[in-house]
Amino acid sequence: MKWSKIFIVSLFVFVFGGVHWVYGTISKEEAQQLLQIQFQNKSEKNVDAYQQCINAGMTNDQAIENLDKIKDMTQGGPPVLITGGQWSYDATGHVSFSQSSAFIPAVPESKRNMHYTSRRAKHIKEVVPEENHGDITNKAAEKYNDAYNDVSSKIKNSGGLENSSYGKQILQSYGHVGPNSTLDDLYDDINRMNSKGRMVDKIKAFAGAHHVPLDKLNGYAMDPNNPGHLKSLATTDGKTYLADGSVIDTPNQNSTGGNPNSGNPGGGASVGNGAGTGGGGASVGNGAGTGGGGASVGNGAGTGGGGSGEGLVPCGGVDATNKSQACTICHLIEGIHGIIKFIVNLIWVTGILVITIAGVIYIVSSGNESTTTLAKTAIKNALIGVAIVLTAFMLITFILNRVLNVKYDKIKGLEGIARQTWNFNCKNGSENNQSNNPIIHYDGHGNASGA
Repeated sequence: MKWSKIFIVSLFVFVFGGVHWVYGTISKEEAQQLLQIQFQNKSEKNVDAYQQCINAGMTNDQAIENLDKIKDMTQGGPPVLITGGQWSYDATGHVSFSQSSAFIPAVPESKRNMHYTSRRAKHIKEVVPEENHGDITNKAAEKYNDAYNDVSSKIKNSGGLENSSYGKQILQSYGHVGPNSTLDDLYDDINRMNSKGRMVDKIKAFAGAHHVPLDKLNGYAMDPNNPGHLKSLATTDGKTYLADGSVIDTPNQNSTGGNPNSGNPGGGASVGNGAGTGGGGASVGNGAGTGGGGASVGNGAGTGGGGSGEGLVPCGGVDATNKSQACTICHLIEGIHGIIKFIVNLIWVTGILVITIAGVIYIVSSGNESTTTLAKTAIKNALIGVAIVLTAFMLITFILNRVLNVKYDKIKGLEGIARQTWNFNCKNGSENNQSNNPIIHYDGHGNASGA
């Protein structure tokens, strides 16, 4: 009988304790901590009021607003009316909230706890509801909201970037999630936001060093010779700020984006993939500067008085502007890649040549057994060699294009690298494979386009 009573009491405690844990409410000590996070007065009246607000289902912001409403309320004075009820002093001298029949809690009971409320107190926006729904877990939702909070904080604390098209598009795009979003969609966006957060840091540092007005930011370019570093920033007033400190100002002739455009003759300039032509035309990016001493900054070719060519590995010399081109690990990889391509091509040519010569020998052997055997052996060995090379080529291509890309395309810095393995060079293989596009603009999600 004694043990049965203990069992019943334990079951009662477990059931109601479990219900309280699931639908947990904040304690007075937790209310004090939450007010401290928000630099609020931790008077007994404030702690009492804040605790009751949260446990009644008000949002954190509503609870803070109520502290202002009751600050002048005195014991014995009239109650303070608010939306959904009123505040007054109870018989024990503590403030209490009486809900009206029209009061509708904004926060479900399962979220009235320290963890959820502290996240709201830290102003982490709940873009994705922090609760399990569909295949989206609460942990994934919190990671998404943390990523959004991080990138939005960086944008809002970057001296005007939130007023630029770049900043606005990121905040608007990731500030809401579609109703049909899956767990994979969520993690893809988390990776993108983390990537954009790192890019915001680079843009902010570049802008600070070169006095770029971030509220006018319109595009950026990565440096193909210095992976991971910016080459330039473009603004809406037609200016391009280069890493060397110079500024190109072409308000009337500026051409940006992925489509070729031409600058005007007689010193015209093109920013993007276009060509600047005339007496001293200049091209920034992939275009070609032609004329008496045309110059190209970036991936273009300068022709005329000072044109220059490139070898197998384009580094260690000077470009068309007489600027030294430092060698990087990227150039080493490009050199090895070039040697491999050369060897593969040599094997193809050698195999075809051996088969051809052996075929001729077989035809003119006139039944000579030793000569015929020699020709057959040569053809057999050549075919085996070509088959091995072809099989290896197909196998490696399959692995890179079909297996590795499934995993790598979702990892920062590896997007599309495997897919470009047989067409790799340091101009299109650097940061995010976007360095080949000098001025990059953004779509409705704040993503770079023109790559």
